[in-house]
Amino acid sequence: LFKQAGLDPEKGPANWAEIEADAEKVNALGGDIKGFYFSGNCGGCNIFTFTPLVWASGGDILSEDGSKATLDSPQLRGAIDLYRSMVKKGLVPEGAQTDTGANFFAAFAGGKIGLSPSGAFAIGALNTQYPDVDYGITFLPGKDGGWSSFAGGDNFVVTKGTKKIAVVKEFLDFAYSLEGQTILAKYGSLPVRNDIAKDALKDLDPRYQV
Repeated sequence: LFKQAGLDPEKGPANWAEIEADAEKVNALGGDIKGFYFSGNCGGCNIFTFTPLVWASGGDILSEDGSKATLDSPQLRGAIDLYRSMVKKGLVPEGAQTDTGANFFAAFAGGKIGLSPSGAFAIGALNTQYPDVDYGITFLPGKDGGWSSFAGGDNFVVTKGTKKIAVVKEFLDFAYSLEGQTILAKYGSLPVRNDIAKDALKDLDPRYQV
């Protein structure tokens, strides 16, 4: 779609104005093609994909001590205005506003959406679930440039009093080893150890390097 719209698929938007401008150009292709997509009724989707726009612009959603919400900051208001503007211009499908996340990947993978914010996990999901989709990636930018991302994670939980704690420890050692991290990366998860990340990602999809 970027090529059809006269855009360089190797050069993603570097600020908010470029996000909207690129979305407008793709949207102008017409038909059922839309410039931008977000799952409007999916809290988890949006905390991963919307807040980086705020952070990259120098804002936050909480005060430094975490005791107060800062939802009235210029950066957050500006990010909301960006989304509102694209919705009003018809750059976003109507169904996006009520999407609970069921179409978080499917909408983009259908080949009718120009831009869709996501996380590093999207690379693995798209490659395994939609291997025929030709896509590029870039950073989530701030209003005037820069970038940010959302770092989430999962936890291992062990029941109290387990009699096989040695086996659990052995598994954890393996999971965090280069071999374990390489296996996880192969199936779509980013390595969690900076010291071995490059080696774990070696020979995998080069988009992970971004």
